[in-house]
Amino acid sequence: MPALEPDMLLRLFGCIAVFLGITLILAARDLTNRAPLVAWEGILRLVGGSILVYDGITTNLVLHGTLAGAGDIAIGLTYLMALSRHQNTTLSKLLYDQHRRVESHNSD
Repeated sequence: MPALEPDMLLRLFGCIAVFLGITLILAARDLTNRAPLVAWEGILRLVGGSILVYDGITTNLVLHGTLAGAGDIAIGLTYLMALSRHQNTTLSKLLYDQHRRVESHNSD
């Protein structure tokens, strides 16, 4: 299997982060209904950031990968903590899309 360029993972994750950022801008217009998308974006940032930090430490991406990964971890944690607080619910309810209140409709 051919070896990847050293900055390939960093560029790939950067492109993904840009497109997910666009998705977040669109999701923020209706956060009550689209909060699970933002929560899963936070999880993705944590996973991607962890991969970048690991690769940054173990390969020659030391400065770029580690800083980019640490930034993504910070963004992911901010999304998850702030979103739960803003929606007044738990993270697990957001991830399973169970965060909306069910209103009873009486047809008396």
